[in-house]
Amino acid sequence: QINKYNLKLLIIMNTKTSENYNYGAQRAYQSMHEYHNNTKKVVAMRINSMEKLSYGHKSQLSKVGYVSHLKNIEKLSETNQMFLQNVLDLDSRESHFQRQNNGSSSSEGHHYMKDYKRIQNLFHSLYLEWSVGGKPHRDQIFNKIKEKLKGLNLSNNPKILVPGAALCRLPYNLSIEFPTYEIIACESSLINVLVSNYILNYCDETKTYSIYPWITDFINNSNTESILKASFIPDVSEKASFELVGGDFGNVSHAHRIRNSMDVIITQFFIDSATNILDVASCVQLALKNEGYWINLGPLNYGCGTLLELSFDILKDIIIDIGFEMVEDSDTIISNVAHNPESMMKAEFKSVIFVCKCVKNKV
Repeated sequence: QINKYNLKLLIIMNTKTSENYNYGAQRAYQSMHEYHNNTKKVVAMRINSMEKLSYGHKSQLSKVGYVSHLKNIEKLSETNQMFLQNVLDLDSRESHFQRQNNGSSSSEGHHYMKDYKRIQNLFHSLYLEWSVGGKPHRDQIFNKIKEKLKGLNLSNNPKILVPGAALCRLPYNLSIEFPTYEIIACESSLINVLVSNYILNYCDETKTYSIYPWITDFINNSNTESILKASFIPDVSEKASFELVGGDFGNVSHAHRIRNSMDVIITQFFIDSATNILDVASCVQLALKNEGYWINLGPLNYGCGTLLELSFDILKDIIIDIGFEMVEDSDTIISNVAHNPESMMKAEFKSVIFVCKCVKNKV
C-alpha cells in the first residue's frame, strides 16, 4: 500500500496472464533503462546517413548547425533518462515486481524500436497529462466528462472506475473535484503504473522535473528550438485520494471487489484500443451495478491488432442488445492528438460521447 498521497497501488493478474505480464514487465524495465542509449543510436543513425552525402552537402549541414542540433538531442535525452531512472530506482526499493537483469539491452532483437517508441509516447503523455502545456486539452476533455457525471442521479459516496487511466490525471482531477466519491483507476501498462505512482506519491512540489517530450520528433518541425523546449512536471501538488489498480481491465472487472459494484465507469480514448471492443462492453457491464452508468468519450481509431472495426451505430446497437439503455449518444467533441504545439502537423478527432445505463437485472 502506498499512501503518501493516499494513492493505493494494487496489481491484479490471473495465472493465465501472469507469465506474459512478467515478460512484459521485463521489457518495460529494459525499455526505460535503455532510453538514453537508444536515443544515442537514433542520433548515430542520422549522423551516419549524413556521412553518405557529398562533401558539399555535409559542409552545408555542419554550417547551419545540423550536427550540433543532433548532439543537443542526445544531451537532453540524459535529462529524460534521469527522470526514468528515478522511477526505476523507486520501484526497485518498493519491489512491486521481481526484476531480472541479465545484462541484455533492449536494443538487441526486433523489439528495440517498438519499445523505444513506447518511451517516446510516455513523454508525450507526461506533457499532455502533467504539464501546464497540456491543460487546454485536459480541460476540454475532462470538463465534458465531469458535466456528464454531474448530470447523473447517483447515490451517496458512489464508486467510479476509470479503465485505461494512462498516467492517471483524469482520476486525480475527479478525486479533487468529487472528494466523497470512491475513485478507482485501472491501467494495464506497467510503465504508466510506475510513472503515475512516482508522480502522485513522490513529486512533492510542482515543477519537480524538467522533461523534453519532443526531442526525437524528427518530422513536421517548423524550427529546431521548438523541439528542444523543456516542459515541467507535475503542474499540481494538491493531495488526492484514489486507488490505482494495475492490470488488464478484463481481469480487473472479474475481481470480486470490482464485479457488480461500480456506480459509474468512465472510459476516455480507451474502447478502440482493445483487441475486441465487444469484450470492453461486456467487462463494463460486469463491473457495473444494475442501473449503473457508463460514460464514454473518444474516437473509434482502431489499431492494427483490432479484431473488430465497428462503426458507432453498430456498436451502439450491440451495447443496447447486451443490456444497456442509451441515455445520451448525440454529443461530440473535437479533440487534438498529443503533439508539439509548434509542429506543422495538427491531428484531431471528432470524438463521440455517450452515456448509457445498465438495465439488465444481474444474478
